[in-house]
Amino acid sequence: MDLSQLLPRVVHRDYFNASGIADVDIESDRFGFVSHLGHDVYMFLACTEDGFIRNIQQEDLDDLGLTIDQANAIAIRNLSQIAFDGQTIQQQLTTTETGNDWAVWLGSEFTSSCILLPELYAWSQRHLRSDAFLVRVPSTQLLFVLQFKNRSAIGDFNDYITKVADGADNLVSSYWFVLEQSGLFPFDDISNS
Repeated sequence: MDLSQLLPRVVHRDYFNASGIADVDIESDRFGFVSHLGHDVYMFLACTEDGFIRNIQQEDLDDLGLTIDQANAIAIRNLSQIAFDGQTIQQQLTTTETGNDWAVWLGSEFTSSCILLPELYAWSQRHLRSDAFLVRVPSTQLLFVLQFKNRSAIGDFNDYITKVADGADNLVSSYWFVLEQSGLFPFDDISNS
């Protein structure tokens, strides 16, 4: 396995239940290294090989001589490289006269995974000029960042995102997360969905 192809993958919980089995234990060893991020969103350690994305198992790490912490660090570093290489994932910024700005990231099956990037907060702070944000990953190819101060307009943004993501493959979530300097947390607001 090429370590440069090791990446975190952010998906909807149904990704693990393609067979329709009721009550699949997502966080069992069966799927490798899976973490629940909140709401219906999960992350697993993956690699890309020969045009395929596959989950990483303990045997893979044993073969590489890596711990899970080392593998996760490599995966985040690889994701950061494709997020900011200027080609793989585009960052688009929309500014308004009122200062109610937002950003859209798009372009890769790993775009939703950028919700995990430590640099996402600093990027958002620099470009959206705020200290707290709402982040949503409607599909694996889309990530939206909204200033937290605009949370009262979340319904309008949900309508907008529904139009943008209409027909998208690999849907992830209709829920928002709060992004602050201290980390990423599920946003539990009545108008969230």
